[in-house]
Amino acid sequence: MAKYFGEIGISIQVETKPGVWQPKIVPHNVYGEIVRDNRNAVAASQANDNFKINNQISIIMDPYVMENISSIVYITFGGEIEIGRASCRERV
Repeated sequence: MAKYFGEIGISIQVETKPGVWQPKIVPHNVYGEIVRDNRNAVAASQANDNFKINNQISIIMDPYVMENISSIVYITFGGEIEIGRASCRERV
C-alpha cells in the first residue's frame, strides 16, 4: 500500500459577533495509506478522455480528528482538493 500525507479540511463553527456563528474550514495535516487506487478513463466527446479517480484513503486519527470526524469536508490528493464521502471504520 502506498503511504499518504495530506491535508483534510474540518468545518467548525466560530462566533463572529455575539450570537452569530459562521462555519470556518480549518486545514489539518494527516498521515495514512492509500488502500485502493482506482483510475478509469471515461470516453468523452472532446479531444482528450476524462479520468475518474476512485480512491480509498485510510488516515491515522489523532484526538483532534477523532473529535471532529463528522465535520470533515475535504481531503487533498495529488495537490488537489477532493470532496467525497467520509466513513469511519475502527481498526485495532
